[in-house]
Amino acid sequence: MIFFNKKTTTIVLALMFVLAHLQTVEAAVFSQVDSGGLHSVGIKSDGSLWAWGYNSSGQLGDTTTTDRYSPVQVGSDFNWRSVSAGGIHTLAIKADGTLWAWGYNWHGQLGDGTNDNKNSPVQIGTSNWRSVSAGEYYTVAIKTDGTLWAWGNNLYGQLGDGTNSSKYSPVKIGNDSNWQSVTTGYGHTVAIKTDGTLWAWGYNSYGQLGDGSNDNRNSPVKIGNDSNWQSVSAGYDHTVALKTDGTLWAWGRNNYGQLGDGSNDSLWGWGHNDYGQLGDGTYTSRHSPVQIGTSDWQLVSGGGKHTVAVKSNHSLWAWGHNGYGQLGNDTVTNKESPVQIGTSNWQSVSAGEYHTVAIKTGGTLWAWGYNKFGQLGDTTVADKKSPVQIGSATNWQSVTTGYGHTVAIKTDGTLWAWGYNYYGQLGDGTTIKKNSPVQITTANNWQSVSAGSRHTVALKTDGTLWAWGYNYYGQLGDGTTDNRHSPVKIGNDSNWQSVSAGEYHTVAIKTGGTLWAWGYNKFGQLGDGTTTDRHSPVQITTANNWQSVSAGSHHTVALKTDGTFWAWGRNNYGQLGDGTAWHNQPMQIAPGGGDSFCFPIKARNGKGALICL
Repeated sequence: MIFFNKKTTTIVLALMFVLAHLQTVEAAVFSQVDSGGLHSVGIKSDGSLWAWGYNSSGQLGDTTTTDRYSPVQVGSDFNWRSVSAGGIHTLAIKADGTLWAWGYNWHGQLGDGTNDNKNSPVQIGTSNWRSVSAGEYYTVAIKTDGTLWAWGNNLYGQLGDGTNSSKYSPVKIGNDSNWQSVTTGYGHTVAIKTDGTLWAWGYNSYGQLGDGSNDNRNSPVKIGNDSNWQSVSAGYDHTVALKTDGTLWAWGRNNYGQLGDGSNDSLWGWGHNDYGQLGDGTYTSRHSPVQIGTSDWQLVSGGGKHTVAVKSNHSLWAWGHNGYGQLGNDTVTNKESPVQIGTSNWQSVSAGEYHTVAIKTGGTLWAWGYNKFGQLGDTTVADKKSPVQIGSATNWQSVTTGYGHTVAIKTDGTLWAWGYNYYGQLGDGTTIKKNSPVQITTANNWQSVSAGSRHTVALKTDGTLWAWGYNYYGQLGDGTTDNRHSPVKIGNDSNWQSVSAGEYHTVAIKTGGTLWAWGYNKFGQLGDGTTTDRHSPVQITTANNWQSVSAGSHHTVALKTDGTFWAWGRNNYGQLGDGTAWHNQPMQIAPGGGDSFCFPIKARNGKGALICL
């Protein structure tokens, strides 16, 4: 039996109140959660904010840098509306429309005008924010007026402001005010407008933007012509989206099957194989595809008689002809199977006729192989049997190689070239070879470039097409056969999406999905149904669903948006892959449903081969 006096009654009532309050708090459940690199955040139904996990940079927001193995409340407010966890930082919006950020801030991804880490929420800007998405090291958000804003790391153009410069505070992206939703990945951004159109920009090495190319974009580009996109989510290097009809779509990197289409990044090759350039362990030419190695390849490039490729772990591999050390394994011995070159920090690679140039993940440039014309860019003309660094710059974005010249773009949008220049293919206004990189024009809006055998073609960020160098067959597309020693604009169109230069012909795709070709056509490599050379672009078929295209020595291969693979041109070594004679118009080679693409090996003597991912 328990007896109560006035004092004990007061204590019991107080305890009952506390217990009732605790039960109310405990009853609150999570209404939304999000996960970052190694931490998680969530909002409960009572509007309170909670976080747990890794906390090295204060990304949990609990005023410490102590890791938490169970949820801890962030502050004492109960008016949090939404939250987004980035790589090592976090952002959240309150019910009053104010935006708050905390965590890692080296790239300015918090948006507070500094690069100092914060271990508790700090307010960003005013009180009119509608939604926010935290990427790896950057942030994108939409205001209540429908405008789009971004800040943080901008190495790949993922902010979308037309530059590659990082921003420490929010900058407005374009002038549109009809942005509906936005999502961020490692280095790419995807968004939907209120009209149902889909837009993407940023890092695109794996095709995660979905524009049919592998070119980075530093401003929003429209993806396709559909206007029924409902929602989208950006993964690390891939993207998935839903349409209003309930169909699910995916694109980008697929090394672990993350696209869900039943395929992965396997490598296939066929065609001429006299130096083992197919990499199948033999020297036997193949008239139909054979698989090369395992299924974790990221990208591949075919040279004159050698092949180089990067795996998903950023390791570099090479095989085929090695007479000039172009494989990079410090020998001149041919290899009929892939051999690893160096360590696992390679980002991209391009194989020329007898030389190879590559970019590491840190943005440095490396080259090896034949160097008679200075095409390696190391200020000498001596061949190199293993990779040597070219200069000290750490902002190389992409590189392409021709017969004896090399062209590259830096992250600041400037264009550089070096090597053989007899026909003006470097574009510096001379015909003098260069053994180190020289800047081509003063423009800083170059988007992508492709080196042919002795000519070069490139796209600017405004969608215009430019060409220079050898033009005997009209491969520049300017309506003449005159060589050009500096870039000339091809036509007046500003809707070019991607371009590829072959030995003496050029192919390109416009933003509407149409395919165009010009130049040498003796073997039907243009695909217009004739063998007549063309001195300006002509449309190839009436289809408007071409996704990507690549020009070889005397043949061409392309992929449509439905996953079908097409090839045409010379086929003397089975390089088209259909086991028949050559074709002067596109012929379907593979059934639809895949996500592969093929890269021709550009042998000058027409002995081509194909390597496909």
